[in-house]
Amino acid sequence: MSWKSASFTLACGLALLGFARPLKAQKTGSPASTKSASGMWKSQTTGNEYRVEIEGETLKAERMDLPKDSVHEGAYVRTTARHQGPKWIGKTQIFLPCALGHGPVINKCHLTMSFEITEMGPDLIRGRIENPDLNQFDCKSCNAPKTEWKDFVWVPKKQ
Repeated sequence: MSWKSASFTLACGLALLGFARPLKAQKTGSPASTKSASGMWKSQTTGNEYRVEIEGETLKAERMDLPKDSVHEGAYVRTTARHQGPKWIGKTQIFLPCALGHGPVINKCHLTMSFEITEMGPDLIRGRIENPDLNQFDCKSCNAPKTEWKDFVWVPKKQ
C-alpha cells in the first residue's frame, strides 16, 4: 500500500520539525550553560509545541500539542538526547495512529528516528531530525523504506 493517499494523522506527527536551510555545526555550550533551555518551545516551521527538560548531560523533549483523540489512543512523540562534544545526539520515539487519507485509523505505528541539536541557547534550539519519506511510507506495515534529514528551529513559546 502506497503512502500516496497519505496518512494525515501520521503525517501531522511526523512533519515534526522541517526547516529549509543548511546547518552549520555550532557549539551548543556545556550542559550547565544550556539549563536555561528547559521549558516550552515552539517550532518556527510547523508550529508544534514541545516541552524540553535538561538534566546534566541528558535532554528530553516531548511534543505537547498532539490531537486529543490521538493522545487518548496512546500517541506520543518523545526525544532523548545526550550531550556529545558540540552537539546533542539522540533518538525520537514516535507512536501515532495511521490512517489512509482522512479515513479511519488502520494501524498504530511505532518509529524511531535519529535526532541532533547543533545550536542551543536561551532563545533558540536548532538541529535536525530523520523523517520518513511520506511518499513511500506504508501505513499498513509501518514501514519507512526511505528517510531524509529535516532541519528544525525552535524558539521559546510566548506565554
